[in-house]
Amino acid sequence: MTKNPKPMPISLSQWQSGGMIFPYRGHDIFYRRGGAGPPLLLLHGFPTASWDYAAIWDGLCAHHDVIAPDFIGFGFSAKPLPYAYSIFDQADLIEQLLAHCRISRVAILSHDFGDSITQELLARQNEQSHKIEIQSAMLLNGGIFYDQITPLFTQRLLRSKWGAIAQHLMNRRTFGRSFRAIFGPQSQLHPPSSMISGA
Repeated sequence: MTKNPKPMPISLSQWQSGGMIFPYRGHDIFYRRGGAGPPLLLLHGFPTASWDYAAIWDGLCAHHDVIAPDFIGFGFSAKPLPYAYSIFDQADLIEQLLAHCRISRVAILSHDFGDSITQELLARQNEQSHKIEIQSAMLLNGGIFYDQITPLFTQRLLRSKWGAIAQHLMNRRTFGRSFRAIFGPQSQLHPPSSMISGA
């Protein structure tokens, strides 16, 4: 008996080509949508993008109408400067995207930074200040209790008064070293060239 071959992960360029653009405050916001069934919103972490969910995309689309945006400033979405980036603005973006997709009831699967956006959306629902009904939420690996978070040195530096200077001193090498530190020894990322192979 032969085993089913493991499906090849979707390349970054394939992920992009399968996406759509949503206008938000005059900026292009990238998102993917696929599948059929109850709506499921996927919110990515920091500093990555919706491609975080590429490996499980097909499985989720088999059961859900799946929407996966790149937050403004991330992935294939616009990265305007200057811009007042905030959790509240990202939550506004998500509300407008769901309205654009004609979705009023949704389940959320979020990770890391996306957890903070989900918390803001849940707070708005609790205050009855928006029209989106969140039916369920699964939060992965996020700082739900802020006083229990242990941020990396780079994260502390970027949040400090020196953040504006520090961001200009960071290059691909220093970013890569810091980013690799959050992965275990058996789950390190491949070099970028292999991540987009087949593009």
